[in-house]
Amino acid sequence: MPSPIQIFLDRHNLDGFLFVGDSICDADMYYLTHFLAGDRFAALAQEKTTLLVSSMETGRAEKESIADKCLSTSQYKIREKLKSSKNWEEAYGQTLADFLQDHSIKRLGVPFRFPAGLYQSLMQDFEITVLESPASRFREVKTIKE
Repeated sequence: MPSPIQIFLDRHNLDGFLFVGDSICDADMYYLTHFLAGDRFAALAQEKTTLLVSSMETGRAEKESIADKCLSTSQYKIREKLKSSKNWEEAYGQTLADFLQDHSIKRLGVPFRFPAGLYQSLMQDFEITVLESPASRFREVKTIKE
């Protein structure tokens, strides 16, 4: 049986849904990952959830999160991208693009609060749809454990 995320993605004809931010301020990111971080990271929701975090946070993310996979921005050579780009935002946008391509993303969903600069950077390579976060819907109904 498909997961609720997969049903959402199929309904909207998306390959994945991307969150970028910190999970202290973004309850949806925390709900999906159970990884509490004040620094910005990315969470890609597909049939499985993958985190893209800084190299300093990789070990903690692997231990604390419920994500299926945790990857580091250093795996995508963010330092080299930073040397050849105008600024950190541009390098991070290129890193995200590489990360999304590695996950076979062509049609991407993002929440309304998605960072505008990253949206502009990613829209060059991906078809992006801005939607209500699927996690917002799931958080409304609590399980017995929650």
